[in-house]
Amino acid sequence: MTKAATDTNVNANPGEESKVHSGRSIDDKKKIKGIDELSSVKKYLSRIGAEARGLKSAVVTETVGNKYWREVATIKFDENGEIGCDKNGKRKKNSVVKIYSGEGGESDFEPTQDEEAAIHEELKQVDWPTLLPVKNISNPPPAVKKAGEGNVFEFRDENGMITMLQVRMEQDAPDGGREKVYIPYTYWSDNEWRCAEPDGPLPLFNAHKLKNAALIYVHEGARTADVMQKMVEAMTRQDREALGAHPWNKQMAAGVHVGWIGGAMNAHRTDWSPINRSSAQKVIIVADNDDPGRQAPGTIAELIRKPALMLQPTASFPQGWDMADPWPETMFAPALSGNEGEYVYVGPALEQMLVPITWATDRVQGASGRPAYRLRQHYKNSVVHITASDHFISEEQPDKIMSRGEFDREMAARSHTSNLSKIVEREFNGRTCSIAYEPGRPTGIIEQDGGMAMNTFRGTSIKPQQGDVQPFLEYMAYMFPNEAEYEEVLRWCATLIGRPHIRMAYALLLISKTQGIGKTTLAEQILRPLVGPHNCSVVTDTQLVDSQFNAWLGSKRLIIVNEIYSGQGWKAYHKSKTIITDEFIEVNQKHEKPYTVRNYAHVFACSNSDRAIRMAEEDRRWFIPTVAESKWPREKFSKLRKFLERGGLGHILHWAQNFESLSDLQYVAPGASAPMTERKQRMIEESRSPMVNLAVELAEAVSDPEGEFAHQPVALVGAHIMDWLKNHPENDAKGRGTVRNDEVSIAMASVGMGRFGDRPKWEKRRTFILMNPALAEKVSCAQTTTEQRKIMEEFVRAPHEILPNPL
Repeated sequence: MTKAATDTNVNANPGEESKVHSGRSIDDKKKIKGIDELSSVKKYLSRIGAEARGLKSAVVTETVGNKYWREVATIKFDENGEIGCDKNGKRKKNSVVKIYSGEGGESDFEPTQDEEAAIHEELKQVDWPTLLPVKNISNPPPAVKKAGEGNVFEFRDENGMITMLQVRMEQDAPDGGREKVYIPYTYWSDNEWRCAEPDGPLPLFNAHKLKNAALIYVHEGARTADVMQKMVEAMTRQDREALGAHPWNKQMAAGVHVGWIGGAMNAHRTDWSPINRSSAQKVIIVADNDDPGRQAPGTIAELIRKPALMLQPTASFPQGWDMADPWPETMFAPALSGNEGEYVYVGPALEQMLVPITWATDRVQGASGRPAYRLRQHYKNSVVHITASDHFISEEQPDKIMSRGEFDREMAARSHTSNLSKIVEREFNGRTCSIAYEPGRPTGIIEQDGGMAMNTFRGTSIKPQQGDVQPFLEYMAYMFPNEAEYEEVLRWCATLIGRPHIRMAYALLLISKTQGIGKTTLAEQILRPLVGPHNCSVVTDTQLVDSQFNAWLGSKRLIIVNEIYSGQGWKAYHKSKTIITDEFIEVNQKHEKPYTVRNYAHVFACSNSDRAIRMAEEDRRWFIPTVAESKWPREKFSKLRKFLERGGLGHILHWAQNFESLSDLQYVAPGASAPMTERKQRMIEESRSPMVNLAVELAEAVSDPEGEFAHQPVALVGAHIMDWLKNHPENDAKGRGTVRNDEVSIAMASVGMGRFGDRPKWEKRRTFILMNPALAEKVSCAQTTTEQRKIMEEFVRAPHEILPNPL
C-alpha cells in the first residue's frame, strides 16, 4: 500500500503518482483502468453477456420494465485464485473466477478451463491498486467537472471520507429519447479516478450524517436523499422555503435522509452497516412509487437491524413518485383565508401512509444442525403476548389487537417462519401485560392497577391549528335551533374531541323526520376524523341490540348509529344503558377469547322516527336536542365542506382543546347527567304504557297549580293506585297493561308529586305514598315524623275519587 493510502487527509490528485506499490517496483506490472482492459476477461465477459462493474468485478443483468434492471449473476476476479476443479469435479472455492448467481445456475456463466487459464495469466501481470478514501476532491475526472450543480453526489463514510462519487447525466435512450444515468467514480491508491464501483458493497449516501440520528429516512437513490437532507438542513433560502412548504416538514426535519443506489431490485448490494451501527430508534424506507419500489423495503428491513416502517403512497400519487418530486396538485386547496396564491395541504398525513415492516427473526444453526430461528432483540422488545386472552400486540401498531392466527399471518412476510407466535412464546421477554384502552395516557406499555398493560389507544392524525371556526359554529347553530340545547351540544362535542380522557355518562340522539338535514355530517365528517377513524365504529341498531359479539365496542371512543329504531320495545334502551354507563366492558369477538378494557365509548345515534328508542321516566343517559327540520341551503353546505377539506378540522380540534378559554362554556364533567329537553320529555311521554299514562293523568289532576286540587292537600297510596289501574276498564284484558310500582311512582313524581318517606307501611304492606304540592307544604311544617304521618293520613284519597272510572 502506498503512503497516500494510509493518509486519511489526502486530497485526490492523480498528478502525484505513487512509485511503490505492494512492496515492489511497479515498472514490471501492468496498470489498468478497468477489468475489461484485459483481453481474456473482455472475451469472457462478452461471451456470457456481462459488463464490468468494479475494478475486479462484472455483472450479468436483465431489464425489468422500462426503468429497472435485475442482477442475474455477479463475477469476481481473484489474481491469487487457483485454476480447475477439485477431486469431486466441482470448481475450487478459491477459483480465479468466482460466480455468485442470483437467477439460474452458476454453470451458465462459468469460464472454460482455457478461459480461466488465460484470465489467470493476465491477472498476475496487473499492478492492483486499492480503493483510497479521500477527504476532498482535487483534480476530478472530466465527467465530474462537466456535471452541473446538483449532479455530483459525494458518498462519504462514517469518518467523513469520500469513498465514491456518482455523476448524474443524460444519454440517448433506446427509444430515441433521452434518459438519465448515474455513473460511479472511485479513487484508488495509484492516484487514479476510475469509472468503477467499489469491489465490495455499495456505499450508503449520507452515511457520514448518521452519528447522532434518532430517525433515519432511507430513500431510493442519492438524488432524493440529497434534496431532502439539504431541505431539512435549510442552509439556503431556497431550501428554507422548500421546508416550509413541505406537507410533512416537521416529520422530515426530525430525521437524517440517506439513499441507497443500484435500483429498487438491488438493495441487497448496499452496505447497511452504518445504519446498524447508528443510535437510530426507527427507520422509514421511502422507495419509488412503483412495483419494484414496493418490494424493496422488505429486502432492506431484513438487512437492517432496526425497527422499520415503509411509506406506502396512496393511489393519488403518480407512478414512480419519490419524495423529491412535486406533490400532486389535488392534495392542495385554496387556503381558508382566501388570499390569492395561498394553499393548504389536504392530503394524507404521514402517519396514515406508514406500514410496519420490521424484520423479526434471525436464522441460526440449531442443536441438531438444522436451521433454527430466534427473535431479533429490537423486535423482541416490541411485541407483547397477552397470555390471558392469547392476543398479540406490537408497539409498532398498538391499536391492532391480533389473535394468534392473525399475528402469524401478519408476520409471515416479515420473518423466516409462518409460526412466529411460538417463537415469541418461547423467548418470553419478561413482560406480562393485560390489554388497556386509556385515552389521555401514552400509547404503549403503561402501569395500570398495580401491573403492566399495553395501552392500545392512538389519537387522531389531525394536527390542531389555530383559526376561525365560524363555518362550523354556523352549521351547529342551524342544526340545533334551541340556543340552550345548541350550547349543550357544543359542550358534548368539545369534550369528546378535546378531552379524550373524559368519559361522558350520556349519549347523543338526533331525531328529525326530514331526511338530508346534516345529522350524519356532524357524526362522520366532523367527529369521526377528529376522534380518529380507528377509534370509531359505525353500527346498525341490530348490532347494537342483538349481536352477541361486540368487537365494534372494544377500544372505541365513538359509536355511530346512523338509523336507530326500536319501536315500543325496551330492549334497545336497556342494551344501550350498559354501553353508555358501564365502566368496564368485556370485548367478545367471534372465535377469540374475550378480554376486558375500560369503557370509553360514546354513542351518537340518529333517527327519522319519534319512536327511535323507548325512554324511561328517570333516564339520565340520553341527550335528545331539538334538531332542524328544514334543509340548510346547498351553498352553505358547500361552504362547510370546503372549510372541512381545507384545514377546518384542524381549527375545530384547536377550538375543542381550548374550549373553556375560547367560550363561556365548560367541558362536560365525568358522571354528569344528560340535560332534559322538550324533545326528550315528549319521547318519555310517548314511551309510557296506557296504564302509566292513566297514573300520570291522576297525578296531574291533583298537582296542577291551576286545577281543582291546587289548594287541597291530597295523598295517594301506591297500593290503592296499583289496584285501581289493575281493575280499570281501560286496562288490557290480556295483561299487556301490567305495570311496575316504580314505573308508576317515577312517572307520577315527574309531574309534580312528592314522595312521603321511603316506602312506608300502609295496611301492613310497604308501598309508595305520593303527596301533591299543597300537602307537601303542610307536612313540611310538622316537627316530627309522627306528626307528619298523622297529617298525611288525614288527606288520603282513593284514586277513583279523583278520576272516576268511566261507565
